[in-house]
Amino acid sequence: MFTLAQLFLWGLFFVPTQAFTPADCNDPAACNYNSSGTSTLDCIYPSSCESCSGDEDGTGTVIPAGDVQGCMIEGACNYDPCANINANSTCSFVGTSCDDGNDQTTFDKYDSSCNCAGVTPIVGCMDPNACNFNLDANFPGTCLHSFQVSAVYPNGEIWICSQEVPDAQGKAPGSPGYVTTYNNAHGNGEGVLVDADMNDNGVLDDSEIYGCLQPTACNYKPAADYGTTHEKPFPTSPDPCEYADDACEFCAALNEAGEIIRYSNGQLNAGQDEALGTAIAITAFESNGEPSLIQPGGTTVA
Repeated sequence: MFTLAQLFLWGLFFVPTQAFTPADCNDPAACNYNSSGTSTLDCIYPSSCESCSGDEDGTGTVIPAGDVQGCMIEGACNYDPCANINANSTCSFVGTSCDDGNDQTTFDKYDSSCNCAGVTPIVGCMDPNACNFNLDANFPGTCLHSFQVSAVYPNGEIWICSQEVPDAQGKAPGSPGYVTTYNNAHGNGEGVLVDADMNDNGVLDDSEIYGCLQPTACNYKPAADYGTTHEKPFPTSPDPCEYADDACEFCAALNEAGEIIRYSNGQLNAGQDEALGTAIAITAFESNGEPSLIQPGGTTVA
């Protein structure tokens, strides 16, 4: 039999067990989902960083987030809103290098949508000032540049770009004072260097005029008339000078029509007055003393 004191203590510490009523929640996404539920009025849901206990009898509960290490910088591609332990050194942003897992691409990086993607490598010259500049190149390749070495044969060189055109002043590529100007094809990576000085004398081939510079020759002209100090393109080129080598040869002059000019004394001596045109050598004569067929340019034909 219990004493009064015992009954008092028993009543003080004993709490009658109350029956637990499962939640009436029929939403599987809720933590207290009840497969026998009939409504969603009792449903409770986890936040984005919480989870559910997994019970499906209406007794499930929300489990708070534990320790989560991650990037805590908003705007980063790998920002973790649930992170509560700083790991910002791992944050990645748009333009940050990454690995897209494709061996056929290069320069992998996060794009504006935070997708890691690379590009197919295109090797080419990436210098806009180079002859073979390739606008589509994304991997550096060899570049070609026009150059000039002004020197006397055989060390002079002039190499121009196949895509260069005359500049705004009308100066030709490779000429003194030329400002590099490209055509519309420049940027396709197909420009090549062209030898514009085949005889390597430091003067553009297209601007050179070769002629006889020997005063004793029939077809002599001063260097100033030719615009060059070179008689021939190469050392092995034929001698452009023509001479009256014996008593049966004379230096005669031709007018603009290629006709022999007779002088006031009736002779064909180019040393007389009224000498005009280009002097040539006459090496054959008719029986009457007249020159035979003369080919324009100073070469005589018997």
